[in-house]
Amino acid sequence: MTSYRESIKKKLANGGYEEFKSLCIATIYRNAVGKTCYQVHCDSYRCKFSELYDEAEDAIDKFFELRKRVR
Repeated sequence: MTSYRESIKKKLANGGYEEFKSLCIATIYRNAVGKTCYQVHCDSYRCKFSELYDEAEDAIDKFFELRKRVR
């Protein structure tokens, strides 16, 4: 059985995304730079946030940090 974190890693590796209420983590391919980035975006009134990360682990850590606030 895979953990929620591993499930998100698999989705991101396949170019997918994960949503939780107003929080989202997604894979973004930047043609101009020629590399893959990961965006964490939140529209919650409690915490407005949007940032790009080079590493999936950093993005997932931030996703879980914000997920606690959005609950």
